[in-house]
Amino acid sequence: MIKKGEFCGIAFYDIYRKAPAVDHLSKIQYLDIKTYLCDDILTKVDRASMAVSMEVRCPILDHVFMEYAAKIPSKYKLVGKDGKHIFKKALKKFLPDDILYRKKMGFGVPLEEWLRKDLKDYGGDMVLNGAASRQFLQAPMLEKFWNEHQSGLRNRSTELWIIMMLNLWQKNFGG
Repeated sequence: MIKKGEFCGIAFYDIYRKAPAVDHLSKIQYLDIKTYLCDDILTKVDRASMAVSMEVRCPILDHVFMEYAAKIPSKYKLVGKDGKHIFKKALKKFLPDDILYRKKMGFGVPLEEWLRKDLKDYGGDMVLNGAASRQFLQAPMLEKFWNEHQSGLRNRSTELWIIMMLNLWQKNFGG
């Protein structure tokens, strides 16, 4: 069970606590539907599809289907590490295994590639010469991170992006 002190906010805790579900997995799924799905994923799908004048429908999110799925006991939804177990089993005769069991494909941003190509000049200038970088961070560390990323030695996209955002924040709101 999730306790208020362990969770990221009172609003999420209340949604979890009031979920019409009997077990932890079902409560987490309810929380996911009420927050992440509607306020994040579906918004991204809508924006991406509308950008190319396409209307996207999600029939599996029909409220009747979702209410039915919510009543399925968790032991059938998650078997070992196999999520959506009963769903995959139901579709097995219609879809090949390479589709049913492929790795999840989220809405990840290709930041690693962008910082090596499209944003290379801008990112390099921002990371190595930005006001916040010069004021708060050590130049040798910045150069090391940048060079490791550019050479492909290590993916430093997360660290570099944070440094870029710090510099943009400093530029817009700092003194």
